[in-house]
Amino acid sequence: MHEQKCFIDAYEWLHEIRKDVRNFAKFDESLKTTLIDILNNFSKESLKTYGPPPLSFCDMSRARLFSLLKPYIDFQMEKIKHELENKEKRDINFSWGQYEQAYEIARRNWQGILAVKYSRFLSLSKARNTYS
Repeated sequence: MHEQKCFIDAYEWLHEIRKDVRNFAKFDESLKTTLIDILNNFSKESLKTYGPPPLSFCDMSRARLFSLLKPYIDFQMEKIKHELENKEKRDINFSWGQYEQAYEIARRNWQGILAVKYSRFLSLSKARNTYS
């Protein structure tokens, strides 16, 4: 998941100079195929297990890969909207199985990080009339 995000960041940065980048078309095709393969395994259960949710790959509707990932992001956004409407707390989808005291601190921190990230995405999306 983390490596893929790095490739996505590189894609975003290199896209503007793609004509000067050797094999960019091959990189483009390979990245898109890999992302779709990963996200095709994404399901409702995946939101509760460790793995890459769609917004971990593309969290801004202006990102170049947004249209490719939009169906998967739509699925995740519906889940997030449901949680917000029902005042459910967004929890993380991983555990360490050790260092429980440190884990609880990290868990609370990550709950905050995700709340801000998803709230930001929703507010930017509403401004663009992407999600309501």
